[in-house]
This record gives sequence, structure tokens and C-alpha cells, in this order.
Amino acid sequence: MQTTINIRDSVVELYRQHPSWNQVRIGKELNISPQYVWAILHAAGEKIARGHHTRTMAVALRQEHPDWTVKAIGLQVGVQAVRVREILKSEGLPIVPVATIAPESDTTCRICGIKAVLGDGLCVTCWDKRV
Repeated sequence: MQTTINIRDSVVELYRQHPSWNQVRIGKELNISPQYVWAILHAAGEKIARGHHTRTMAVALRQEHPDWTVKAIGLQVGVQAVRVREILKSEGLPIVPVATIAPESDTTCRICGIKAVLGDGLCVTCWDKRV
């Protein structure tokens, strides 16, 4: 079990090594809450741009993966899909993933029956490989 001093050192060290990581990601790495991560970084005098990393990462992921849903981006960034939707809307980026229409063959989702699948074969509705 880590002591409080070791946890504080670990939080600051991870934040400095990975400046793009948000408090949720650091918290998951060390098995502590995001609020505790913020409190440690704040007490250590680290400059914390609230939401900056989240916005930057969400925009970068949308540009890199136009076929991802807001839920998938949110899971990667560590925020809810609603927050991702707000960020993308404010940046003028598409909220809905770019979908391709699947042919009538076996690419229809067995769960929801939708025929629009993402580029990697994931269902637009279920976001699962059920096609």
C-alpha cells in the first residue's frame, strides 16, 4: 500500500510526464479519485487548465477518427458523451460519426437491424461488432 506522500509524488510525477493526461486518467492509473488528483496538483502549485486537455483531446480524436461516436471519444478522453458533444459543437466539428451505408448482405446489425455501419464494421446504434 502506498503512503500519502508517495501518492502525492506519483500524481505530480505522472502529470509532468504526461501533460495531456487529465485528472480522470491519472486517478485511474493510481486508483484514486479525480478530485483527489486535482487537490494534489493544486496544492503542488501545478498549473491546471480546467478542461483544456479534454477539449484538445476530443478535437484531435474527432479529426483523427471521423467515424467514432461521441461516446467512443468520451470513453477515450475520460468524460461523458454530453461533454464531447458540447466541445465538438463549439468547435464546429461534426457530432455524428461519418457512416457508410452497408450493402444488403450480412452487414446488417443482428441486434438493432440498422444498415448504416461505421468504417470499421461497428454498428452506428449499438457501437458494437454485431454486424
